[in-house]
Order: sequence, then C-alpha cells, then structure tokens
Amino acid sequence: MKRIILFAVFLVTCIFAYSQNQDSINNFYIENNRVIWKKVFITSLDFEQLFSKAKDAGLFENVEKEQTKIRGQLKYIDAEPLEYGFLDLNAAPYVNNNFINGFVVIEFKQGRYRVTLRRIMLTEKHVDTLNILGASSLIEREIFKLGKIEFNNQFKNRSSILLNDMLTQYFDFSQMICDDNW
Repeated sequence: MKRIILFAVFLVTCIFAYSQNQDSINNFYIENNRVIWKKVFITSLDFEQLFSKAKDAGLFENVEKEQTKIRGQLKYIDAEPLEYGFLDLNAAPYVNNNFINGFVVIEFKQGRYRVTLRRIMLTEKHVDTLNILGASSLIEREIFKLGKIEFNNQFKNRSSILLNDMLTQYFDFSQMICDDNW
C-alpha cells in the first residue's frame, strides 16, 4: 500500500513539474495566453544612470520614467542569426523575415533591474506575393503549437535561444561603454 501511495505522489509531482516547465523557456513565459520575455540583470548603476543608458541605447520610442520604472515602445529590431552563431538556414523564417518590437517595462531595484517585453510583434521586412511590407502579427502565431497555447518544438530548440541571446545583448546596459575621453 505504501508503494502505491508513494508511486501516486511521485507521479503527481512529475506531472506538476512537467506542466510548469511548459510555460517557460529561455526567459520566454506564457502569461494569460500571451508570450512575454522577462529577464533580471545585475547592475552597479543607480536608477538615473540606468535611465540615461536606456535612452542613449536608442531602442525605445515614447520613453516614460516613473519612480523606479522605465516604460517605452521597443523600436523595430532585427534578429541577425549570424551574430548569434546560427546560419540563416538554421533560423526559423519568422526570425529571418521579420523585425521584432513590443512594449518594454524596466523595473529597478538596487543592484539589479528586470526587463519585461510584452505584446511582442513580428513585422515583415520584405515584400513578396504572400506578405505585405510592414504587416504585423503577434509572435504567438508563429511559436505556439497549432491549436494549443504551448511553445512549438522549433521555438523551444532553436528560436528561443537566438531571440533570448539577442534580447539579452540589447538590454544589458552595463555593456554600453561610456568613453568620456573621446
């Protein structure tokens, strides 16, 4: 009897752990049926320095500052697979053929800041017979399994790695060099 109970507890634990694991990969999370990217960065900057670097990065439109938060619309950024160790042929077409943009919130606490990218949109780069230049769609259309609110295998195995590396580089403001002796 003890074995059956232990087996049942083990089985429930495994199922719970597996279901929790499906909702996130490489800093991409599913919240309220939408994909967000969220990452915490360690920093030695104070809030004003972080705000200044965020503005100087030129990544945002309509930047707002409120106490310990920075908000703004992420400008169109281009995921260039070669910069991140992927051949163009290995990257998903939605990575190669689209710019990425969305709404960014940066929350500051002493010694760290958290970047959250919401409403992640893909916007066409090229015109062809199937696509209109500038046509936009939510990233969920490309990275969810058909008919399910779950990441597809291509996103889990390749695209999430590439996009996470790219977004990490864009939002790691400590990497920005300020050379006062120019």
